Amino acid sequence: AIKIPLIIVIKGYEGTGKDTLKVLFGKLFGKEYIQESCGMTDVFGVWNDHLVNKIFIFMNEVKGSDGVINVERLKEKATTSTFNVKERFINQTTCKDINQIILSNHNCPVVISSTCRRYVLYTTNDDLYKNEEVWDMIYKNIKNQDQMNILLTWLNNYPLENIDAGWFGRDTNRPITEAFKRLATKSIHISTFVFLWKLKDHISRCEGENIKLIIEKPLFIFDVIQIAKLRDETTTKCKIGDNIRDIVPKTLMETKQVKNKNGAVCYIIDNPQLLVDRLNKFQLRYVDEDYDGNEIIQNYFLDKSLDINDDCEEDD
Repeated sequence: AIKIPLIIVIKGYEGTGKDTLKVLFGKLFGKEYIQESCGMTDVFGVWNDHLVNKIFIFMNEVKGSDGVINVERLKEKATTSTFNVKERFINQTTCKDINQIILSNHNCPVVISSTCRRYVLYTTNDDLYKNEEVWDMIYKNIKNQDQMNILLTWLNNYPLENIDAGWFGRDTNRPITEAFKRLATKSIHISTFVFLWKLKDHISRCEGENIKLIIEKPLFIFDVIQIAKLRDETTTKCKIGDNIRDIVPKTLMETKQVKNKNGAVCYIIDNPQLLVDRLNKFQLRYVDEDYDGNEIIQNYFLDKSLDINDDCEEDD
């Protein structure tokens, strides 16, 4: 069996088809080659000899905490071709690794960063919930050995060259679903979006000219905290500062931190457009197009500018 260097994640409400996939795979490949697990214990537990000679493991009922606790292990597990067999009273041996499929009804069963290359994420169709007509038809076909033989023959004869290369490790062709983007967006700190907005706003005001941007750190942190509150999120000065330190040096080494004449720490971005390009390439590579934070950020700064203008008029 071929090990796909990806972990397939399928999330959705109960009764929308996640378990049906296990039944179908068991019928196609044989139940003896399918391992079922509640959570991730069977994969990352002390003993794992039950995984020997399996093709797929279905990690069912995976919780968000499972994905957080095993975040690094899952990344490593996605791409390994072999694993060490740990069996009671037996010396360790090496075996071909198996394909992992995660099934969950939790909103965030795994931690997906904006640059993640190890997951393919799908959501089930809610309309299938309690649709007895559809499920009766599906299970009727699964129980029909002739139908299963037709499906298996079709799969065996399907040309490998027609399969998207993304399934075999080429990140540029890997299926990127809207569900994946939504989950990846959740891992991006709100300060990254605020930072990007300030960069783009500055570039727009400069009408394309490469004029360096100076951002006062205390004021930036204040704005981020206020915007987070508008989105019913919580954050701290430390989290914001740490996130910006991760953004700036990694994306544009020319950026410097200095103190202004008032003694406040400032970020100086020598090339704002280059930093925008780098952010879009890495930290914001996969972003949900329907992310509501951008509109909230824009409205926040619009309201802030109107308040400043009102104050100026009152002074006059």
